[in-house]
Amino acid sequence: MGIVQLLSDAGVDLATKETLLSYLQVSSTELDDIIRKIIRKSQEVIEKHDYLSPGLTGCQK
Repeated sequence: MGIVQLLSDAGVDLATKETLLSYLQVSSTELDDIIRKIIRKSQEVIEKHDYLSPGLTGCQK
C-alpha cells in the first residue's frame, strides 16, 4: 500500500498519518531538487550547444 492510500485509510491512526506526511514532504522536496538540477543541466547543455554551433537552427532560444 502506498503513502496516499495509507493517508486515506480510516484505520490508520493520526500519529502514523503525520509521520507519513512528513515522509511525503521530505520526498517531494528531494524530487523538486532533482528536477531543478536536471533543468539547470539541460539549460547548460543547450547554451553550450548554441555557443559552439550558433549557425544551427532548432536549439536557439
